Amino acid sequence: MRATSKDVAVAAGVSRATVSYVLNSTPGQTIPEATRQRVLDAARRLGYTPHASARALRSGASSLALLITQELPFGINIARLVDVLTRGAAELGLSLVTWQRSDETGLASTLAHLQPRVVITMLKLSVGEQELLDRAGVVVLDPTGGEPHDARDARIGEAQARYLAEAGHRRLGVVTTDNPLLTIFAGPRLEGVRRACRDLGIAEPEVLELGDPDDATAGRVADALHAWRARAEPVTGLCAYNDVYGAACLAAAQSLGLEVPRGLAVIGVDDEPMARFTAPPLTTVRLQLDELSDATLERLRSLLSGESVPAAAAPGAVTLVRRGSA
Repeated sequence: MRATSKDVAVAAGVSRATVSYVLNSTPGQTIPEATRQRVLDAARRLGYTPHASARALRSGASSLALLITQELPFGINIARLVDVLTRGAAELGLSLVTWQRSDETGLASTLAHLQPRVVITMLKLSVGEQELLDRAGVVVLDPTGGEPHDARDARIGEAQARYLAEAGHRRLGVVTTDNPLLTIFAGPRLEGVRRACRDLGIAEPEVLELGDPDDATAGRVADALHAWRARAEPVTGLCAYNDVYGAACLAAAQSLGLEVPRGLAVIGVDDEPMARFTAPPLTTVRLQLDELSDATLERLRSLLSGESVPAAAAPGAVTLVRRGSA
C-alpha cells in the first residue's frame, strides 16, 4: 500500500502540516533542522513521495511535461527525440510523459489525470485539442518547427528519388508499407518520389506495398523485382520506406543474383544502426532532429525561467548518408 503523509507524520512524530512544509520546501516556515531530518528520514524509510496532482494544486504548477505523438510504432527518429527530450526535461526538473493519440477524445481525461505544465507535440493538434489546452492554461511547444509531417516526409521521398536519378537511374521502384499506423508517413514519402520523377521527366515509379516485415518479405520483393526487371525499361533503383524494408530489398537482390549497386541500387530511410552492417552497407536518408531537440529544450528552459520563449526552430534537414548500396 502506498505510504501517505499521515504515515510519515506518525513515524516522525510531527503534524501532517509539518510534513507538507518540509517535503514541499514551503517558504516562510521555520522548521528546526532536527525536525526536518526526522521527516526526511521517515519519508525515505517509508518510500513516500508526494502525490503529483496534489503538489501541482498547491504550487500552481506541475513538474510534468506531456509529449504527444501519433499512435504508431516508435522508429529510431522518434526514439532519439524522446530520449533527448526526456533527459533534457529531467535536467530542468521535469518528468516527461509520452502519450500516443489514438483519437482526439482522450486528451481531456489525460490532462485531468496528469495536469502537465507544458505539452510538447509531435503532430498537428486539432482545433478542439488546442482550445482544450488553452482553457487549461497549458503552453504548447512544437519541436517540428511547425512543418506538417506530410511535407517533411515528402521531402524524404524526393531526396531518395533525386539521388538515384542523379546517379543515372531512369526507372525507379518504391517498396513501402500498407500498415494503417504508418500510412501517414508512407503516403507522403511515395508522393515525394512521384513528384521528383515528374520534375525530372522520368517514368512513374513502380510501387510494392507490403505488410509488416516477416520471413516472406524478401521473397515478395524478389517477385516484384523479377517482374519489374523483365520490362523494356527495367527498374534499376529502389526507394525503400525505411531501412528495414531496404534490408529486405538487398536480400531480394541477392536471391536474384543482382549485384548491388551496379545491377540494382537501394536507398532506405532513418539511418538505423543496422544499416551499417547490411551487405553492402545501406545508403539511407536521415532526418536531422538534433537541432530541433536542442531548440525545443531551449524554449522549455526559457518558459520555466519566465523569459521570452524563442520562436520554433526551422524544419529538420534531410541528410543523405552515402554507403555502398546506391
